[in-house]
Amino acid sequence: MTEHNQEEIKCKHCGEPPCEYREVWSSGISFGADILGKPSEEPYPNHGHPIHVLALCRGCGYSWKLPGITQITDVRDIFDSLGETND
Repeated sequence: MTEHNQEEIKCKHCGEPPCEYREVWSSGISFGADILGKPSEEPYPNHGHPIHVLALCRGCGYSWKLPGITQITDVRDIFDSLGETND
């Protein structure tokens, strides 16, 4: 994980901290088909993996991607390393 600072966690538009974080995953749906293209089974989820975390601003509602962060637990680790809480 890269080094982070408090300014990365604040909104670039209004300077307020986020009120919500969203972990974004890659995903898809897979299904089988016969030679004529008719589905041969029910679709099933392809669970994927986390790709980034979005922050939603408390003040203005702006949403942005937190650089170098792929999981919600990484956000907690940042606040722990800064000695802060996000209240």
